Formats: sequence, structure tokens, C-alpha cells
Amino acid sequence: MGITYDGSPLLLEDPDGLFSGWIDRYQSMADLCMLGQPTAFCDGQFRPRYSGPNDVGLPQANLDWLPRPKLNRLWWPTGASRFAIGLFIADETQVAGFLDDSDGGTSPLELSIEDANGGLAVDMYMLPPRPVSCSTTTDRLYVLTLVDERYFWQQRNVGQLTVARDKDWGWLFGQLGSALGVSIETSDVNSAYKHPDPAQFSRRYANAAMLLDAAARSVGQRITRNPANGNVYSDSWEQASDDFDSNLQNDYIQVAGGQLAGLGGNLTVIPEKVMVVFRKYYHGGFDAVGDRYMVQKSASAYLDEVNGFSGLAKTIYSTAFANFSSGGSTADNDSAVTALADRIASDFYASLGKRFDYTFAGYMPWTPTAFDDHMEIVYGADPTGGYRFWTRVQSLPYSYGPEQQLSQLDDVSVWPSPHNFEIYSDWSGSSGQAKHSDNAYDGNDTKPTFTMYDANDIFSGNTTGKKGTCYWNEVNKRWEELQRGC
Repeated sequence: MGITYDGSPLLLEDPDGLFSGWIDRYQSMADLCMLGQPTAFCDGQFRPRYSGPNDVGLPQANLDWLPRPKLNRLWWPTGASRFAIGLFIADETQVAGFLDDSDGGTSPLELSIEDANGGLAVDMYMLPPRPVSCSTTTDRLYVLTLVDERYFWQQRNVGQLTVARDKDWGWLFGQLGSALGVSIETSDVNSAYKHPDPAQFSRRYANAAMLLDAAARSVGQRITRNPANGNVYSDSWEQASDDFDSNLQNDYIQVAGGQLAGLGGNLTVIPEKVMVVFRKYYHGGFDAVGDRYMVQKSASAYLDEVNGFSGLAKTIYSTAFANFSSGGSTADNDSAVTALADRIASDFYASLGKRFDYTFAGYMPWTPTAFDDHMEIVYGADPTGGYRFWTRVQSLPYSYGPEQQLSQLDDVSVWPSPHNFEIYSDWSGSSGQAKHSDNAYDGNDTKPTFTMYDANDIFSGNTTGKKGTCYWNEVNKRWEELQRGC
């Protein structure tokens, strides 16, 4: 029993505390400069696909992405943009063997954890080993930094990803999985989410893991990777609840923690409502200065018992368009907008359903769930003597909750401004029917007709077939001619 890497037992025990005292003095793990924050989170890639006050950007997760460094621990987080990390000690002879067997660290080796409860075998990559004893010693000691395959997802991009308006979420998850070199098992996507927003997900060489997390969050799901089998999942809250309950059916000894107080139908510290904010759309153009349409949902519609803060609201910004082309006070597609807001609110409150901090004796075969922040397996000294494992699992932070949602409703396409058009029929007066000559942002090439205004009297007389350029007049909220072609 113990921990092995590539079949070689790692150096775990320090009964007199000599090594731990030495390393704390000279090369403290608390001060270890190990890994920088992934650049996808630092260089502005979360920004909207097109800049402007009416754009939304990618859903950002307010999660700690790196744990406090600690020896003899495997830290296994949820999400595609975070990765597992294990820190262990090995001697020079072992390190030489690991480097040889892994082709210099380019191939994974098996990390095996075993105790009386069972075991875990997972492929882990070794980053360059860090020496912690000087070169004058006969057999130097090294800190091994082991990571799972998600570490390398930082360097995988989607190429020139174009999401057309007829593509569904299954197609998008497939594209992102292909970019990462994995198959993603997804929970069913609720029909209210319709399809991915073409403008926000059509990106050039963006990080694939970042987009995978964004896609999952946009349909009320989260990405997990199971250490027991290496599979990647996009789990709904319904699936997460089932997996959580199954985890607690395992044969285990709980030594500390449990579900947080106030949970179990009486959720505390929650907003009393969710406000979902939609962009306004008119005849193929949208309100670029940022006027929005808001749908509000109360927590009481989703929870049996509410003990939250009155007057507080979780605000979620959706890329979906509320269609006001008819000019009324209610959106033309109000039923679809309301259904989407209802599902977004339902998933938000469902995400609060499990809050916990469990510690189990020994290795606990825990299946990661969407409720989890991370799992950690630790090997350390037992106060009663000897060494043993324990497994700790923590749920998402109190304040977790992305505020962006990237879906689009049916039959709503946005054309660039300015763009080309062709007169569809003879005009009478200062307006008439035209049809788009250019494609919409989402690739729509159906060239539907629309009403265009001739404020400068460019088109007079028989105008059928004439071509020109028009622009979206934000003040009047209509398409107007810009110049006449032939």
C-alpha cells in the first residue's frame, strides 16, 4: 500500500520530521513558484467577440485555479481550464528512470494510490523535476510536479472555428472535444437553450478549454474529468445530484465535515430573484448603445423554502436577442425569451443545491460532480501513529456563479452595418422593401427582405433591382440607405 509512480514507490514518510523541517527552512513549499495563471485568463480572451456596450463576453468562473502547494497530495479540480496537480518526493535514481520511461516527460506514467479501501491508477505527466537538495549529496532529492492531461489544454486552440446558425450544442461540444483530443459525454441540453450564439463562439485560435467551460456554463452544466477512467463529462445539475447521492452510498468512514448548515431545502445566503438581461433586436440590427430587455424570476418558483436576502438579485447577461421588430412593448419572441430566462434561473438555483466539505478516511472513490470545486487525496502522518491517506472533497465557493450566457434563439440573425442590399420592389415614398446581399454574422445566406428608408431621396422612380449600401440608424432603429450602387 502507498503511492507509486511508474511502479516505483515514492518517498513519503518522514517520521522524525527532519526532511520537512529542512525543506520548510530552505525551500518552503508555501513559497514555491510553481505555475503561472493560464494566459487564457490573463490576456483578454474573455472579452466579447465584438466590442461594444451591448456585447456579453465569455462566462467567467470565479474559482481558485491553483491550490496551496503541499507535498504528498493529489489535487483534482473540476473544469476544463483547471488541471490536476500532485507534488511528491523522489530521489535522483528514480527521477532518471522516470525521465527515460516518459521520453523526457512527453508521455504520461501511471500514478497509483492504494490503501485498504481500494486504489486509484491515473496517468499523470511529469513536469521538469525540481531539486531540493544540493548537488554535493550522493543521491539528490527532487520534488515531482505531476499534472493530468488538462495541463496541456492550455496550448490547444480551436483553429478558425465558425459556428453557423444551424449548429446545435452537441455539434459545438464535438468540435471543442476534437480540438482537445477527447470525447465529451454530455448531459441532455434543455431545449430552452436553443443553439450556441454564432457571434460569440465563432473565434479564431481561441483556447479550446476556455471555450469548453464557457459552452457548458451556457447550458447550465459544468465540465468534470473522472480520475478513475479519464473520461470527460459535461454534467447537468440533475446528473450532478444523482452522482453526489451515489458517492455517499460508498462504503466509507467520514472523519470530518459534511453538508453546510442551512442546506436541504432551506437555502441561505441567496438572492431572492434572478434577473436575465437580453439584448434588443430590430429588423436584423440590434440596439448597439446597450438598451436591454429584462425578465425577472423569483427564487420561490424553484425552491420549496427560501431564507435569502430580500431585494438582492443575481443578474445574468444573455447574448440571446429579444425581438422588438414589431415595435410593441413586449418582445415578438417573448415565449422563447421567457422560457430561456426560466431555465437559466432554474439552473442557477439548482447549482446551490449541494454545499459541502467532506473528509473521509483513506482513499474514497469519489466521482467528480458539477457541485464540486475539487477533490484532494493526501498522505500524511496519523496522530495515533504511522501514516495513512485521507480524501477531502469541497463544493464550489459561496460566491460561485458566472454572469454570462451564450445562446441564441431561432430565426434571429444580425447583419453587419454597413452592408450591401438590393431593392426588392418599386418604392413609393421614402421607404420600401429591400433584401440583404451580404451574409449575416451567423452565416445566414437566405437574404430575407426588410424595410429600408431612403432619407436622402437617393432611390426615386422605378428602383427594382438597384443595389446600394445601407447602415443601421441607432437613433431611429431602422436601416437607411448610405449610398447608391448600380
